[in-house]
Amino acid sequence: MTAVTTTIDGAIAVIRVDNPPVNALSDVVLDGIVAALGSIPPSPEVRAVVLTGTGKKAFLAGADLSEFGAMVDSPGRIGDHVARTRRVLDELARLDVPVIAAVQGLALGGGLEFAARHGARPVPGRGADHDRPVAVGGGGRRTGPGDPGHQRRDRLRRSHRLGQRPGGRARRRRASGEARRANRRRPVASGGAGARTAGVPGHAGQ
Repeated sequence: MTAVTTTIDGAIAVIRVDNPPVNALSDVVLDGIVAALGSIPPSPEVRAVVLTGTGKKAFLAGADLSEFGAMVDSPGRIGDHVARTRRVLDELARLDVPVIAAVQGLALGGGLEFAARHGARPVPGRGADHDRPVAVGGGGRRTGPGDPGHQRRDRLRRSHRLGQRPGGRARRRRASGEARRANRRRPVASGGAGARTAGVPGHAGQ
């Protein structure tokens, strides 16, 4: 099984992660995304890139927990993993075409970072959700994640300051609800989520 595949569909390049059960961002997956980005023909041959996951459970999850044991035994691997994550984010940022995250399930940890940075669009007919980063071990959550993806995502979250004003949390919940309702009402032809994923293998008509 190949953890990351690339399909060129007309002017759209689709990068699909297939790392069950939750498409965790293992070292193999991160390296695969970088390789996939390097294989995409230059524009104008390709005018957009879609990043998505396989299956209905998750779009992308954070670090692969099965690799944590090796990281504990060899602390240098933690730095290697962070460097890999940073390289993927940098390579995506350097693209001269839009990158769209087609979110077909949970966006967890680092997966939420990818979704937040790249115009996340819920796939029609499938739920989309997110979660905060979890510090594995020690029995608690941390609010200052060390992964560069979480740091960038949190800067995006802070930039609008909505949640920091009086009543901001309530307004943020209302805004999120309105956005979800608008997305369901908006016809495909006018640029809703379906328009962004129409024609994407595995998503069309779903």
